[in-house]
Amino acid sequence: MEPTLAGLLEVGRHLAENAEVVSGLAGSTSGIGGGLLTHWWQLRKSRVLPTLPSHAEALAREGDEATRFFSAVHELTMTVTEAWNAVRARRSGGRVEEVVKRDVITRCRDDIVGAAAQLRGRLEDYALCAGDVDEPRDVLRGVWTYRNHHNYRTETYTVTTTDSKGKSRTETRTRQVYVNTDHWFDFDRTRAEKAERHIRAFLGDWAKVDFQPLHVHGHEVVIAKLTPAERSFLERLVRNTVLEDPEAEVSEADLHHWANQWLLGTRIDASLRAFEENLASMDAHVGTVFRVMYESDAHYHFRTTYKSHSGPPGFQQHASAVAWLAGISAAWGAVDRMIDTCVASAEKLVAFASDPSVIESDREYAQVAIEAYEAAFPDSAIEVDQLASYGWSVALGVLAAAVSGALTWLVHPMGYGIW
Repeated sequence: MEPTLAGLLEVGRHLAENAEVVSGLAGSTSGIGGGLLTHWWQLRKSRVLPTLPSHAEALAREGDEATRFFSAVHELTMTVTEAWNAVRARRSGGRVEEVVKRDVITRCRDDIVGAAAQLRGRLEDYALCAGDVDEPRDVLRGVWTYRNHHNYRTETYTVTTTDSKGKSRTETRTRQVYVNTDHWFDFDRTRAEKAERHIRAFLGDWAKVDFQPLHVHGHEVVIAKLTPAERSFLERLVRNTVLEDPEAEVSEADLHHWANQWLLGTRIDASLRAFEENLASMDAHVGTVFRVMYESDAHYHFRTTYKSHSGPPGFQQHASAVAWLAGISAAWGAVDRMIDTCVASAEKLVAFASDPSVIESDREYAQVAIEAYEAAFPDSAIEVDQLASYGWSVALGVLAAAVSGALTWLVHPMGYGIW
């Protein structure tokens, strides 16, 4: 039956009367559609994950415990991403567990475990020093105590509202308005004397230790050392798995950049440097810290219009010293956790591949490999984690839908919004 003019006019009138509902639905639909589009794009992008060899054999100078460890972690991840790409390139489908090179994963695990032990041996002084700092740091933390109280006053105000029928109504309300803050600082001299003894003993124990930094960033893969076949293959992998553009121009500088990400992407040098800088700062300023603290009164009270306060000079010196000692622990803790994560990930992947009774999903393989890579190379320019996050895509889509629908309704002249 063909629509009549009267019928079309009736539909138009109905839509106009319910414009806020229609516009809200339109906004919601567009938001959800955006979320689904985002998820589709993530799936498309995750069809190819970056896969590059480490080419540790082409280092400019002889490798060491650190380069052996990091190259093995890199190779472990790339073995999994290679299998991921192979499965998605096959029209017949399959699983990562069916095509992943088990012998390579096992060899990488063995290299990681062995190099990790050697690396820990080389960095033993860092670990022992970080362990020794715990007691003086904990004693020092209790030298000062700080507490505060925010003061408010009750303010009365009136609000006039208009309902949908145009009737106005005025009502009285109250609210809490911030006035000022009381700050109290308390100094424990006896505990400060104990902390000084502990800290000076700690610094004395480690004063003559020659810490050996790694200088991982000082190593580099030299592209000129690769054979023509290796160079050509590396260039193809950069195009197809990193840039995902078979027609991209890849220069010598580009190859050097991507091939060296497993050396440039690690933060271990920065962590060890932070360790030594914090230790040096504590050693250089220990005299000033305690001299200023001993000049402090036992109690301080300040009332200000700010919710925070830097405290008296002794408290500020104390805060710096606590930060230096905590920085020593934090710097070594970052290295320690990174090594543990990489070893654990390698062991998990070997367990996956060695148990034929359980077939882990492709995503499980990829997630474990990515976890190892991101722990070892947090600053790498290679975007290994391209896995689609369905839950987040949908959640963002729903959120966008709600916001879009609400805003559309609010700005529509038929709604009770800003018009």
